[in-house]
Amino acid sequence: MSVLEILIGDGEEGEPGEWFAVCEPSALTPGRGVAVLLPGGRQAAVFLDRAGVPYAVANQDPFSGAYVLSRGLTGTHEGRFFVASPLLKQRFDLATGRCLDDEGVAVQAYRTRVRVPVREPEAVRERVREPEPERERVRVREPEPEPVRT
Repeated sequence: MSVLEILIGDGEEGEPGEWFAVCEPSALTPGRGVAVLLPGGRQAAVFLDRAGVPYAVANQDPFSGAYVLSRGLTGTHEGRFFVASPLLKQRFDLATGRCLDDEGVAVQAYRTRVRVPVREPEAVRERVREPEPERERVRVREPEPEPVRT
């Protein structure tokens, strides 16, 4: 089972980033977005392209202020995967967050990764059978057969 993760806090005030688990990649449909609630109340819009590459950007449309980018239409422009805002139709590059229609505007783009957890093999438990305590051997004597009378 693999997990899609978003790097949050990267480069903010010198703090190291922290990977935040979102979902299994199989829960996403290529070309369709999903809104994700991040720590601190922020939202991200998460997408998969047709090749299965994950992307994440801030979910808030900077032109309208609404949290709607996860509902936007996706496409490609000059080989770049983008989402178009469902409200005013501005397109945002999902790799960089840059608005393709207004170079002065961008949304935060998050680094993503798909992590496959490595399971540690269970410790091999060697079952040692302790020798049973020696029992006193008692010889049971079987009765001798009675003679057959004729």
